[in-house]
Amino acid sequence: MQNADFNIMGDNTDGMDRISELPPFIIHHVMSYLFRDEVARTSILSKKWNHLRNSFPILDFDQTDFFRSDSEVDSETEEEDFDERFYERLVDFAVYVSVALLRFCELKFRMQKLRIFINLLDPEVFSTILDIWIGAAVESEVKRLDFDIQTDRDRLYTLPQTIFSAKSITTLNFGGCKLEPPSGPVNFCFLKRLTLDNVYINDQMVQNFTSECTLLDELYFRYCWGMKCFCISKSLKLKVLHILKFNENYLESIKIAVPSLQQFTLVFERQQKAPCMIDLDGFPHLIDLKLVGGIFKDQEFHYFISKFPLHEKLFLQYCFLLERVTISSNRIKKVLIAHCNNLKAIDVEALNLVCFGYLFNPFPISSINIPCLWKILCNYEDADDHWFLNIKKFLRASRQNCDLTIYVLSIIICLQSPFNLDNFRMITPLPCGIEHLTVCVHKLPSNFATLVDAIFWICYPKYLSIRERTGTNSFCGFMMNCRTKMSAVALLMISSVGSMT
Repeated sequence: MQNADFNIMGDNTDGMDRISELPPFIIHHVMSYLFRDEVARTSILSKKWNHLRNSFPILDFDQTDFFRSDSEVDSETEEEDFDERFYERLVDFAVYVSVALLRFCELKFRMQKLRIFINLLDPEVFSTILDIWIGAAVESEVKRLDFDIQTDRDRLYTLPQTIFSAKSITTLNFGGCKLEPPSGPVNFCFLKRLTLDNVYINDQMVQNFTSECTLLDELYFRYCWGMKCFCISKSLKLKVLHILKFNENYLESIKIAVPSLQQFTLVFERQQKAPCMIDLDGFPHLIDLKLVGGIFKDQEFHYFISKFPLHEKLFLQYCFLLERVTISSNRIKKVLIAHCNNLKAIDVEALNLVCFGYLFNPFPISSINIPCLWKILCNYEDADDHWFLNIKKFLRASRQNCDLTIYVLSIIICLQSPFNLDNFRMITPLPCGIEHLTVCVHKLPSNFATLVDAIFWICYPKYLSIRERTGTNSFCGFMMNCRTKMSAVALLMISSVGSMT
């Protein structure tokens, strides 16, 4: 057999640049995996690489690249002439973007993506330049446009009418802008994903997007305002809809009826009741539902979820209006309930559930029949005997199929009544078995021996994990020093767990 001549790219004796000989579209594909600054550095390799950089169809401009790090600037000097230096860097950035876009447009190539992030004190001063940038992207048949302006809410940049003629766009992300209704139709013929973040948009524009963009299947609203009656009912292919914290005090209603919807998220402020009437109907194909805030009371919630026969995922957070939650489904696979502080009863019958999370809620009356491991997280602060009794009753329903994590956050834990093991033993049965107990200690309390007695009388874990915050005095050492203060039951529990990590 003759010896094969393997010439590895890096082992090149004749000094030939084999990478540069690759077709431009392959090199551009490789460049798409590089970071923004790495792509910029390729232009200094050679004239050919400079051309490859100029013709690279993914253009990413971030104003933060034009500002020095804090370590390079004296803090006093920075405070004195910050405005002047900020404006100088802003002009440098605007010139850089304009030149790069002009070079690319002269090549007559199609633009794959344009991302611009800029911080403007007064967008009106730069509105003409911003219009030119968007016009260049539209002219180059851009497929993805990310345009994010950081500015004051009362000084928004109004997007030009030319944006509505961008027929080639498939993904559109706007931030810190104002969308005015177009004089003609919205020609986003291929738009599939739209994200509006801190954008002023009125009711008519929402209707235009959802009714005229026939291929739209993902729609995201984040901190938007300008709407009075938010309505989506004519979107034929919409599958994903996220509404995150409308910045509205005068929003009167939210009405959504989208038969094709599969994933729906509605988020209000943590302790804020929904400030408007909500009408959600017509989601026969909904699979994934996330609700955050005071949206529904018990009866409204149960009526709402009863209309989703294909429902597989449910996430409830800060739903402080809910007191009783009943979930009965053979299709649902994941349930997460977090920070619902007024829960008094929970009933779950889900034989195909694979994930159940119960995070930082009260421990209500429960009837839970699920095959999967329970994931329970709770904070131990200002707890009394009733807290221990309630958590023990709740854990007993898990039938030893539970992963419990207890967070100890305070230096001083104030039991409203001292924990008395003898009294507790008379009230409650023996500790209930669980799969895994994790104790996360941020700061060691003064009465930790009492806490350990309490924990190991409510549960008996197969596995025990102890996690300590960096800088915390050793919890394990603390437990060893306090052995004489702990009850015999607690010491027996610690010494007999299957594994400690």
